[in-house]
Amino acid sequence: MTRASKARAVLRSILSSSLIPIRDQPNHTGNNVFLSSRIFCHSFSESFLHRADSSDLTITAYRDVIYDAQNGIFWVNGEPILDLTTTFSRSLLEGNRGGKLRQPNEADLPVLEEIEVNSVICPHYGHFLIESTGWLWPLFLSEDSNIPRVIATRANRNVDTEKPGNGQLAAYLKELRSAKTSLATLFYSNSYIYEFYKLLKASLPSSRPLQYLSNSCKIKKLYAPSSTSTFGSWPHSLHRKAFLSIGNYLQKGFDRSDRFDSTPKLVYLSRQSILSASGKARKIVNEDHILEILKQVDAFIVHPEILSLADQIRIINHAKVVVSTESSALHTLLFAASSTSLQHEIILCSKERSTITFQGVDWLLRETSIQSHYIPALHPIEDSGRPLNFVDQRYNEDHDHQLIQLIKEAM
Repeated sequence: MTRASKARAVLRSILSSSLIPIRDQPNHTGNNVFLSSRIFCHSFSESFLHRADSSDLTITAYRDVIYDAQNGIFWVNGEPILDLTTTFSRSLLEGNRGGKLRQPNEADLPVLEEIEVNSVICPHYGHFLIESTGWLWPLFLSEDSNIPRVIATRANRNVDTEKPGNGQLAAYLKELRSAKTSLATLFYSNSYIYEFYKLLKASLPSSRPLQYLSNSCKIKKLYAPSSTSTFGSWPHSLHRKAFLSIGNYLQKGFDRSDRFDSTPKLVYLSRQSILSASGKARKIVNEDHILEILKQVDAFIVHPEILSLADQIRIINHAKVVVSTESSALHTLLFAASSTSLQHEIILCSKERSTITFQGVDWLLRETSIQSHYIPALHPIEDSGRPLNFVDQRYNEDHDHQLIQLIKEAM
């Protein structure tokens, strides 16, 4: 990201979120005033600041690169290439104060002449969709390339199947026992990663193949595209290209199918089946109350963790209204097809404000018919000093009327 784009990202953050937080107003009118003000600042900042973003994307060439497949990190002269790291790999580096994590010895490593890295896996659904897909934009340029394009995976991952790869099953079983989660959730917990790439490859022209890089190696020349999205910053408009390609691909194949003719028009994305080894996954402690309220309007309850990625995308594209707490499940809306039926997303968020990540997703969806409605109805149940993203929350039942009213207006 260039200095200019970084400056614009900071200004956007100030204009669209910090100055106009979503306060917990006592009435529907008060909320609308604050939301409208934020939307105005949001739109103003975009029209003023986003004009030159198309010139921000670059491809940097590195020589004599070592890929550490064990940790998913690229190294040059003993230093990691930070432009090719995700939150997951950066956390490894930041926790590496003892210096144990170092560039692997290049002796006996296989040698590759040149590659272009188009994705680096981050094993978390939200971070994967926001970060790992940030280097895919060269696949959608008009010119084709003879340089092999690769997806950097970690060692011991079986990229040809949706099942957990060798070396991972023991960890998954340990997590299963700890969280007491269903076997279905275990099976699908990370399958979305490889299903995403399968769908992406199927949606791309055959002249643009993608390969997997799953073993440590030395690369004589590596091409690294700048990222269209990093967590906590504003995305580039090209970030949605891969999602739109997959969404349109699935829509073409299923528009003529009767399988989804009866897809419910009102869908709620539940967090009750979230897999977490700690037993805490930002759950809504009184989500049962939300479910009871939504039953009054015949909402269909969806547990995304036990669905394939393709089925999640199909449900999103055939629904009219999606209700959800502010969570990674909402990032699935990035797959909205050009002909999507989805018109409204109703987001139950924290009382402080919507994060720049969710605002960025809303902005990426600006060319669709989807309208976003935020209800500041969630509150942390403990004051641990940790960000809201890491603590369980409680739904404020005082917002029942506002939720039902929004749904009825949207339907």
